[in-house]
Amino acid sequence: MKISPQNDCKWTYRNNRLSVFLTSDENVSYIFETHYRVSDLYVRPADNSSFCIQDACLLTEFQEGLSKVNLNDSACLDLGLNALACSRFVRSCFSTSRYFYMSDSQYIRFNRGDVVSLYAKNGNIADCIVIDPCDGNSLTRLMLLNPSFTFDETAGLKCVLGSMIRVNPACVYDFRCNVHSQHARYA
Repeated sequence: MKISPQNDCKWTYRNNRLSVFLTSDENVSYIFETHYRVSDLYVRPADNSSFCIQDACLLTEFQEGLSKVNLNDSACLDLGLNALACSRFVRSCFSTSRYFYMSDSQYIRFNRGDVVSLYAKNGNIADCIVIDPCDGNSLTRLMLLNPSFTFDETAGLKCVLGSMIRVNPACVYDFRCNVHSQHARYA
């Protein structure tokens, strides 16, 4: 499906969730509900506000990164739209760096839209898309791509697909680079 921003592309709300109304180049309309409830938003776009150039550029970056890990077009669009909403409108969360291993070597280079992994001290792996390589607090903002992730079983600290995660950039690894290491296993 190809979408041009000049087509009827708007932010809206449906079922108390931020949604996107899109019209494809083939003139077929779609509504995508994001993972974000109105209460999750720091900035609330006006109902029926149009996609702007910044939205289109960010969506392209996110879709390109997701396609590099061999996701199909539908998954790239869905996750890309959620990453766009996360980047533009979702309230930042606290730093979760203490739950993850930091690299002993130099930081890897990553950009907005790259799919990366975080290796938790409890053995879980969080796969994420980079929302912002370095925010105002020198932390990396990421959106979780796993269906769910547990930071700490004893504290009951969990998150779900689409959750924002903020970590020290030293916690960020190339996508699934340490799957065979002794401290990481599939979530």
